Amino acid sequence: TAGPGEVRLDDEVRFEAVDAPGHMIAVMDGRVVVQRVPPEASAWYFHFWGGRPAPPRVGLRGRLAAGLTDVEWFGRGPHESYIDRCESARVGRFQGAILDQTFPYVRPQENGNKMDTRWMALTGAAASGGPVALVVAAAPSATSGGLAMQAHRYDVDDFDGTEGKGGPGILRHAGELVPMAETDLCVDAAQTGVGGIDSWGSKPLPQHMLSGDKHFDMELAL
Repeated sequence: TAGPGEVRLDDEVRFEAVDAPGHMIAVMDGRVVVQRVPPEASAWYFHFWGGRPAPPRVGLRGRLAAGLTDVEWFGRGPHESYIDRCESARVGRFQGAILDQTFPYVRPQENGNKMDTRWMALTGAAASGGPVALVVAAAPSATSGGLAMQAHRYDVDDFDGTEGKGGPGILRHAGELVPMAETDLCVDAAQTGVGGIDSWGSKPLPQHMLSGDKHFDMELAL
């Protein structure tokens, strides 16, 4: 049984602000934990033990409230990039509509990632008409050019489903994707490459795979 502050595989975690500076509430699997958060940044640490399969990605995912429409970032762009698909994406400052960051592959799948992102700003208007904004900034690191970030106005669960895309409710074509008012945001410390060096028959190269027995950490400010 997971103890206070521990997260198990498939736990759903929701973070909420509390009326106490420097604290937030984490609701995990029905348990509530109050956690102190440094005001300038938050550090996250992940460890996976041997004997378990390596995850495809290590990071955070959240759904942001409705009203955000535009994105600007300093990192690789202007198109999507992954650890084994990034040489053609230059490092610079880019901007566009959040809806345009989702690439309509014929079959919905993982897409829209931005490697080496130093910061990403999401902006828009609240229901009251006032401006809203969220800025995610990676803490400076001597060993990393930034974090992997992506934002979508689609449910990222609709991008990938069961093998063969044959299960009930699984979307088979990009035209079936339905935009939503909210924004799904992913911030990753590490990802497995997309592979595809022999028409998608093999896994990514070893240097682009994550290990099942390794520490990962990332630090960011909101």
